[in-house]
Amino acid sequence: MTVAFKGEPLRGLQIMGPLETRALDFENIIIMSVNEGTFPEKNDKESYIPYNLRRGFDLPTPELFDSISAYHFYRSIYRAKKVVLLYDSRTYGTHIGEQSRFIMQLKHHYTQVNLIDKVCTYTVNPSRLQEASIEKDEAVMAKIRKYLFEDKKPLSASSINEYIDCPLRFYYTRIEGIKESQKIEEQFDAGPFGTTFHEIMKALYEPFTNNIITKDIIYSILKRRQELDTLIKDQMRICLKYNNLPIEGKRLITFEMMKTIVERTLQVDSSYSPFTYIEGEKRVFAELDFDGEKVSMYGIIDRLDMKDSVLRIVDYKTGGAELHKPNESDDIIIEKIFDGDSQQRPYTSLQMIFYAYLLSKQKCQSFSEIEMTIYQIKKMFSKPNVSLLCSEDCIKLFEEQLKYLIREILSEGKFISKPSVRGKCDYCPVRILCKN
Repeated sequence: MTVAFKGEPLRGLQIMGPLETRALDFENIIIMSVNEGTFPEKNDKESYIPYNLRRGFDLPTPELFDSISAYHFYRSIYRAKKVVLLYDSRTYGTHIGEQSRFIMQLKHHYTQVNLIDKVCTYTVNPSRLQEASIEKDEAVMAKIRKYLFEDKKPLSASSINEYIDCPLRFYYTRIEGIKESQKIEEQFDAGPFGTTFHEIMKALYEPFTNNIITKDIIYSILKRRQELDTLIKDQMRICLKYNNLPIEGKRLITFEMMKTIVERTLQVDSSYSPFTYIEGEKRVFAELDFDGEKVSMYGIIDRLDMKDSVLRIVDYKTGGAELHKPNESDDIIIEKIFDGDSQQRPYTSLQMIFYAYLLSKQKCQSFSEIEMTIYQIKKMFSKPNVSLLCSEDCIKLFEEQLKYLIREILSEGKFISKPSVRGKCDYCPVRILCKN
């Protein structure tokens, strides 16, 4: 963060970092974010040089960086008459509201000093998000037609969900091609973790393509522990970009997590077996006839298998999922998945029905209904997987609603944001363009 602030060195307020406080004395000092892991900063940066070698050859270690932080802290408060240390006591996500060790040390060593500990809470009322829009003038309409009919950019489940949730976001990210900047993540990231899991499951079943998977086959995979461990590590090195780094420390924890999830998935498959494995990460293309034009569509199905002549679409979810209820009619299901104003729209159901629709367009299988199963990793250890059926009537209704949606995209009017739908704007990559 940068602050547009210029101060007078000899008077007034000075804003500076710990490094800038060296050899300076202050009468009053306020130190922000005195949380463990923030000050001192958590040292978890990856290195090709193991910790023991660093100690043996007197190379910098985490203890050195901790001691530097400690020096800056104690030196900055050494001659101060008033010291205010602020820390965030909230616990959310991976953040724990723990006081810094420096606060704990002061409380322990200076019991004779009157240290005042206060809890401050404030009610923050966020400003109301304003609706933003883009007029569909001739230039915008030309871009839309170019996107759909000239460049033949395919509609996917994610792009359809994006338009339903926020037409303006669809315009910015899909039509204009504005993408979120790529960030280098040093911490655990769920996206690559999910990709790794997908690739492992595909690699495990690929040798049995178009063959029947039995309990014996799955047990034989589980018994060959060394081969399974090697496969998991190889995919982690590729997908998580571990390269040749040894699987130890945090990487070992990630490996054990992945191994546990893979083994649990195989156990669930064992209880479902026997089934015919058709393909993993199947790329499906189709075209929709729309007013004499062809609209391209595209999807990647995590897994396709069959049991008792019923085709099954399997989708692995390392995150959350929103599904419709099993006993709902086709009309209600289609109405719900296309309702952009709903706070709990079953977007995962749209994705699964979209895959079923693509398969029906390919006419690669004759079927009366398709089974759709969600392997939700978070719940797989405590609850059975959710399976839903998609009938031909449901697919026909889905196509009708999809045509209506495309007609809406191509009609005159505006691309309008939907800030009233709770949570939709929080992590939007183009939120700044809406001034929200």
